[in-house]
Amino acid sequence: MSSPYPPPPVPPPPGASPAAATTPQNNAARTALVLGIVALCVSVVPVVNLVGAVAAVVGIVLGVLGIRRGRRTGAGTSAAVWGVATSVVAILVSVAVMVAAVHLGRAFVRYLGDWFDTAEPAAPSAVIGEEVDVDDGDLVVTVTDVTCEPRPYGSFQCAFTIDATNNTEKAIFISSHTVKAVVDGAWKDGDVNSEVLSAGASGTFTGAVYGDYGELDGLAFDTTDASSHGATIVDVTSAWDGVDPDAQPTEPAEPTEPTQPTESGQPTESGQTTG
Repeated sequence: MSSPYPPPPVPPPPGASPAAATTPQNNAARTALVLGIVALCVSVVPVVNLVGAVAAVVGIVLGVLGIRRGRRTGAGTSAAVWGVATSVVAILVSVAVMVAAVHLGRAFVRYLGDWFDTAEPAAPSAVIGEEVDVDDGDLVVTVTDVTCEPRPYGSFQCAFTIDATNNTEKAIFISSHTVKAVVDGAWKDGDVNSEVLSAGASGTFTGAVYGDYGELDGLAFDTTDASSHGATIVDVTSAWDGVDPDAQPTEPAEPTEPTQPTESGQPTESGQTTG
């Protein structure tokens, strides 16, 4: 006769342990931590840190999700917090590196422009007769006079006079390197009577600018290199007021021998006599 009760459970074999309880998982927290660490490592590398910044944003999102899951399950909360923290730091470092890279890039481009004279002249900051500071006052310059006149075939020549004061404790060499011209928005070398201006001294200098075309727009000054983005520009376009740049200079007439008066009965150059 069969028993109405089910058979008792079979005991586990000797040495066997009960099934281990399942540990809660928090994959979002672990992924956030990995992304934050990777983003922080590449945040100091320009260009590459752009990819790292994107990874950091994803790490922040996953880190927030990991924190929420960790509060429910009690697993992975610290990893999620560290993932968010490293991701935020990675973004801040990436932004700082990118800003620094942009400034350094601009400085490098300006350096090349100054070296090869390709930097565009700055806007004028003074006019003829106005005192202007050069290099934060190291040199004080006043363009006192500029006279321009057209030459044949569209060329021109302009003579100028400047007063300069050296406010530094070292000599400044006034030359065609520290004084240049701006013709039609481009740099142009001038012909300056070169002279050393001693420390604390003042002096008057003259020079000229010759061009095959266009007009003289300004004179540029700098204590090291006048054809640079940091040069001080003086507007001298007023020197062309009342001057027709297309006018051709009048060539002097050939000298003629003066006519001598003739006396009656004296032969003339034609061989005829008068009287």
